Amino acid sequence: MRQFFLIITALCAIGCGMLKPPQSLMIINGKFFTEMPEQPPHDVYIYMGAMKDDVYDKISVVYYDVALSDEAKAFAIPEKKVKNGKDILERSKSAQTFPVEITDGMPDIKPGDVFPEFELKDTKGRVWTRDDFEGRKVVVNFWYTGCKPCIYEMPELSRWVSRYPDVLFVAMTFQTAEQIERTVKERKFKFHQFVEARAVENAVGLGSYPLTLVLDEECRVVLVEAGTTPVQRQRIEKYLK
Repeated sequence: MRQFFLIITALCAIGCGMLKPPQSLMIINGKFFTEMPEQPPHDVYIYMGAMKDDVYDKISVVYYDVALSDEAKAFAIPEKKVKNGKDILERSKSAQTFPVEITDGMPDIKPGDVFPEFELKDTKGRVWTRDDFEGRKVVVNFWYTGCKPCIYEMPELSRWVSRYPDVLFVAMTFQTAEQIERTVKERKFKFHQFVEARAVENAVGLGSYPLTLVLDEECRVVLVEAGTTPVQRQRIEKYLK
């Protein structure tokens, strides 16, 4: 679990669209990205390393013997939009990489399971139970302040709150209200913030952060996404539409 989290943290970069130095850059199976587009395969070794560049500084280089999905390829940056892109790709072929085995980080809870009962306070002091979830689609995001991928995804997740007003958006953390206050304010994380939720994390068998669950109107899990990538966030939003 820890290994999975560290690797995803290392691969998580900032930004998308037109690439402008010194924006972060990574190469996956010979294609340019600004972040890992989808979860790497966990049943094979992936080979990862880095190379120095005068324009983009440190570039992550990742290879594995599984083809990227069509959904992932859609997030690739065309070579012509990367300064010295052709040269960078050529040099990446000789970059030193090392094998890493990835675990899937999936929780015990699965699609079809009912979300566990709970009683938690949010940062405003309101007490919530599972009964408050019934009758609505619910997105539950597990995170903590030391999780860089969690922090990275917050602005995009927050945009969903205004985009889908009929959906209930909830974030849960084992930390206290005081411990998360600064991060929530700085990142403008608009989810309802449930704190001191360690018992719920244990009940769902949380294996890595971030973890996002989508529940139907009967509190039954319909989608489980461990980690955060564009393809995963796209899958979640597709269900919410």
